[in-house]
Amino acid sequence: MPAGLALLTNACPPGSRARVMGRALGIGGVATVCGPYVGGVLTEAVSWRAVCWLNVPLALVAAGCAARAGESRDTTAPASVDAAGLVTATGALAALAVLVDRGQFWGWASGRSATALVLAVGLGAVFVRHERAAAHPLVDLALFGNRPFVALTAAGAAANTATVVVLFVVPLALQGPWRLSATGAGAAFLAPAAAMALAGPVAGRIRTADAVRAMAGALVLGAVALGTAAAAPTLPVFLVAVTGCGAGLGVAGALTLIATQAVVRPERAGEASGVTKTVITTAAGLGVALSGPAADAHGAAMAAAVDAALMTAGGCCLAGAVLLVITLLTRIRPGCGPRARRRHAFLQK
Repeated sequence: MPAGLALLTNACPPGSRARVMGRALGIGGVATVCGPYVGGVLTEAVSWRAVCWLNVPLALVAAGCAARAGESRDTTAPASVDAAGLVTATGALAALAVLVDRGQFWGWASGRSATALVLAVGLGAVFVRHERAAAHPLVDLALFGNRPFVALTAAGAAANTATVVVLFVVPLALQGPWRLSATGAGAAFLAPAAAMALAGPVAGRIRTADAVRAMAGALVLGAVALGTAAAAPTLPVFLVAVTGCGAGLGVAGALTLIATQAVVRPERAGEASGVTKTVITTAAGLGVALSGPAADAHGAAMAAAVDAALMTAGGCCLAGAVLLVITLLTRIRPGCGPRARRRHAFLQK
């Protein structure tokens, strides 16, 4: 995904870049529309393993298309890879993923959880120290001084956490408390999935100057819709709510990738998109962990667990919206003179 975003950023002129990226994300969203229904049909007619084989021809087509695309690279960077930064960053993220995934089963205060936490923090500290000293770091830490980039990425992490909860929990709710078959649940999920797919092109038409406001509004919409879904008395109300949630989270997720690319220089697009995707993918693990109780529950307990997961996801959306509002208020404060503009230009390098 980061490589694809970097290739798109490099291939498109600045005036049409956001629209093209929005369309690309919309095309990816078509898979979100088709996935639940096709997956439900394959699960009932063949096996859940058949779903995995769908990725083989798609991956081959994608590889062929990528091989024909123009390269996107920083010509001033060396051809070698920052191996020490790569190893420490990967190790820290792996330890964090293990902690998020297994901590609830081990016990958050257990020895294994503590070990995973120490590894994540320790390797993360080594990574930061190395990147500060490296001549050609894997990630230029000055990127984290770009406040719009940091705020958009953090809010995107909150949006992705909520999105993963929706993608996991809503099909479970449709087949559990709402008593639909796997195929019926896939068909019912077409509306929210379509809303997510249409969000990409919509987000691509939002001006960069309005991206933070639009993303904050989309997250508020997602939070309200998630709360409504948790309290829905009937299936139609539930489906309308999760469709509104799909629209809000789809716009927020697309803006995360589009707007973060707009606030950095094109030659740094791969680095920026890599950082953003790493953060929001790590947040997706949190979404999976939040969905776990709903997957393990049955009957009335499942309904309660689904409602709790949806409310927690709504809280994530509100937290992301608050962060963006704080960023907006900070940006309009005094102190935007020549010195501040020079610092902002430096941080975008």
